[in-house]
Amino acid sequence: MNKIGKFFSLLIKQPEFYLPFMASLFINGLIWLMIVWRLPATSTWIPLHFSSYVGIDWIGPWIKITYYPGISLLAIALNIFLAALEYNKNRRLALWLVWTGLIIQIFILISLTFLIINYFN
Repeated sequence: MNKIGKFFSLLIKQPEFYLPFMASLFINGLIWLMIVWRLPATSTWIPLHFSSYVGIDWIGPWIKITYYPGISLLAIALNIFLAALEYNKNRRLALWLVWTGLIIQIFILISLTFLIINYFN
């Protein structure tokens, strides 16, 4: 646990680690806010995925739309944990793992934005 504790203190001190981490948490918060604000919480089924080739291809209950930000938040936590384990051996890989969380959040935000624009407007 000592390596993980050192990494979390390092995560707060070095901007190259905490900026992508904080940005990914901020974007995840925006995703949650967008879901609550723009998507109707109904008992009927809503579209869950939009593809530019076929349009809406997944539908389901409203609660399943929260799987996307929940799983991406789990990915952030997993990447931070793996970066903490890997930091002493390979600092560049640890940095890549932290940035991967931000990239995942951007993709989820873009896909949810397209779903809202194409179906709920």
